[in-house]
Parts: sequence; C-alpha cells; structure tokens
Amino acid sequence: MLLEYGSEFNDQYLHMQDYRANVGNHKNKGTVSTTLLLKDVSYITVSNLEITNDDADVYDPIDTWKWTDTPDSDGTKLDRSASRMDRTGVAGIAENGATMSNVTLDNLYIHDVDGNIYNKHMANGGIYFMAHYPMENTSAETDVWLREHVSRFDHVTIRNSTVKDVDRWGIAVGYTAYLNYIDANYGDGSTNVRIENNYVKGAGGDAITLMYCDRPVIEHNVGDSVSKHINTQDYTQPGSYGGRVAAGIWPWRCKDPVFQYNEMYNNLNAEHGNGDGQAWDADYGDGTLYQYNYSYGNSFASLMI
Repeated sequence: MLLEYGSEFNDQYLHMQDYRANVGNHKNKGTVSTTLLLKDVSYITVSNLEITNDDADVYDPIDTWKWTDTPDSDGTKLDRSASRMDRTGVAGIAENGATMSNVTLDNLYIHDVDGNIYNKHMANGGIYFMAHYPMENTSAETDVWLREHVSRFDHVTIRNSTVKDVDRWGIAVGYTAYLNYIDANYGDGSTNVRIENNYVKGAGGDAITLMYCDRPVIEHNVGDSVSKHINTQDYTQPGSYGGRVAAGIWPWRCKDPVFQYNEMYNNLNAEHGNGDGQAWDADYGDGTLYQYNYSYGNSFASLMI
C-alpha cells in the first residue's frame, strides 16, 4: 500500500506543530505537512507501507548526488529557502501530558520526503517522534502541573524499515519541550525505545538520532551516504538554525544508550562545510555505549565525543 502526499496539498495532511516552549535556538512552531501523523495514540502498529511526501519541484536523489562547485549542476533541483514548509513521512507527537506507549513501525519504505533542510526539531524528515507541552507555561502553578504531567514515549519500536532521500532527519526519537526538566535529573525521558534493523540512505542531515531517552537500544541499523545537504552550496543559512552539522548514528541527552551491531558508511561533506561528518557521536549524555559497530568511508572521524 502506498501513502503519498505530493505538491497538491490537502488539508488533512497539514497540521500546526507547536512545542509551546523554547527549544534552544530552533524553530518551535509552524504548519507542517505529514503523510502519516500519530498523535497521542497508544497500542498501534503501522506496517508494510510505502510512504512518500514528495514535492515535484524538488529533485535530489542520492543515487546521482555528487559535490559540485556550482549549485544544481549535477541535475539537482533543491529549495534552499529557510521558510520552506517542514515535511515528514511519519510523525509521532505526544502532547496531552501523558505517555504515548506501545507504538511500532515495522517494514516501512519511506522515501522522497522533501522537507526543510534546516529545521532540526520540527516534524521534518523520514520518521520523527516529538513531545510538546499541552499548554503554555505561563505561571508557577502551570510549571508545577507540567512537571507532573509529562508528554513522553514508552515502548516505541522502529524496525525493518528503509528511509531514503528525506529531509532533514532520517529517524529521530524523541525531541521534547520538557528538555529543561529532563536535563535536571534525566527523569521523565522516553523509555523502552528500540531502533533496529533499519536502513537509512541519502538523508539530508543525520541518519538516526535518539534524544532524551532512558536506556534506548539501537542495533543492526545501517546508515549510508547521509548529510547530503549539509554543505556550503545547499545549507546557506547556518547562523540561525543550530549550525551546519550532521553526524551518522548517535544520541543527544540520553541516559545509558546502547549502540551495537550498526554500520555507518560515507557520511558526507566534512570537506564542504559539514562541521561533523562522523559515523558515531556521543553527545551531551551519560553512559553512552558503542560496541560491535563498523564504520567506513565517512568524511571525518569515526567517533566524536
């Protein structure tokens, strides 16, 4: 079965995303196009689907991509506008102040998701899970309520899937409006998250990233030729969006993540403006374990800490 969302927009695919909180220096709200939106749902399995969110005016397949000194001289057609709409293949959003649990994505083929090349933490890429505040934090009373009602994820599994030619992220779980609360003690992050046996190729930015998770397991995945647009010709506005950087398979603000039996090849563009370019990155966390992984041909180092 094919779920396709193209340039002829239909309102059912558009939704307003709003973290209702500052998320660093990143964009935190706006209209998003998502082919399959899972919002505040639990005990659901999505399997055996082909999913796309294609823009007919964008053409940038990794199979023909190459670095050129002149933009688009390789036949690419790319929208480099910072105001471009964010697009997602599958978005998971927890927003009601409770736990979104037991969500499984299995055997999906997600490709040609032509999102915004800059926005790191909107619903923007192949698969992206995020948690929002259910209300604005406007008072001491609201602050107490939010600390006691955390939107989060438990038992999220993404497996046996292929993600190809997407912007910006390949697979990401799960950025959160509650980042300041979680940073204080690593409490109330997402739990029982497993990312296994997936293949990510040609993502405009990072391949697979776990964020604000407690003991996630990431195993038997392959990243190939990602960071496609993290270069000076395509990513032209690095100052406002968190920098022109993308690594391969890595955690952000996680507690005791395990990365094992993964492979990462050909992370691109360290010689053309990508400030990262590594296969692996142990970033702003505690207890990160990399074991039994293999990397080859990445444009910068194997591991950044």
